[in-house]
Amino acid sequence: MFRFLATLAGVIGGAVILNEMLTDKTKSDRISGINKDYISDEFLIRYKVRDDLSTIKQRITRNLNLLIGTCNSFKLGDGGEARAANYNDYSKMYLLCVSSREDYIDLLENYYIEMYEGHPQNMNQRRGGGRMQSHDGKYYLYVVID
Repeated sequence: MFRFLATLAGVIGGAVILNEMLTDKTKSDRISGINKDYISDEFLIRYKVRDDLSTIKQRITRNLNLLIGTCNSFKLGDGGEARAANYNDYSKMYLLCVSSREDYIDLLENYYIEMYEGHPQNMNQRRGGGRMQSHDGKYYLYVVID
């Protein structure tokens, strides 16, 4: 009986994991309208309320400096979704940070736009406007590069 219950638990557990994998949002679903091959989450940091902001900023800054050191131009942005039409001049989008808190991502975007103001490769001319929209409750800080 124990062996049967253990096998049944394994099957049920596997089904739950498989269901989570199948229903998990892909990058192209999270950032709508953009080809998933265009988006990279290689540098993505998950920012939770309990995380230390200065540590998060250090990690993002390190990643951002690596990315912009190899590009011709870059533009920072934030949002729950982004539209491909806004980024036709860029070859890749890197997700830098994700949080369920819109205000955290907004704070980070303001910080980095100010930090990189005047950088010769920075194409941000002004801070984005309006509230972010999210279909899955996640908000992103990202950089597009060329």
